Amino acid sequence: MAAAFREFQPKAAAWRALPAKPPLSPEAERQRILAENAIQEKDFAAAIEHYESGVEAQPMWPAGWYNLALIYAEQNNYADAADRMKHYLELLPDAPTPTTRARK
Repeated sequence: MAAAFREFQPKAAAWRALPAKPPLSPEAERQRILAENAIQEKDFAAAIEHYESGVEAQPMWPAGWYNLALIYAEQNNYADAADRMKHYLELLPDAPTPTTRARK
């Protein structure tokens, strides 16, 4: 994982330098929709698969990395959660700290 992240870092820096960020690719958008549907059905394993496919299709997708980190953490898979959050923060190092929301 460390080698893959080292390869990701310069690509993330180039993405951060873009004045306008490209939209999601059709495949990443498809995976986003499938992941959100899986979450609605409380099928977190499927949501993980779809988000993973989405960030594979479009690695410079901060929301995909962030959502993966959250789902992995909910599943008590902290190593994968930390790895995905690292990617998110590499893309958006100045991201605001999310506020804690009450759970339903």
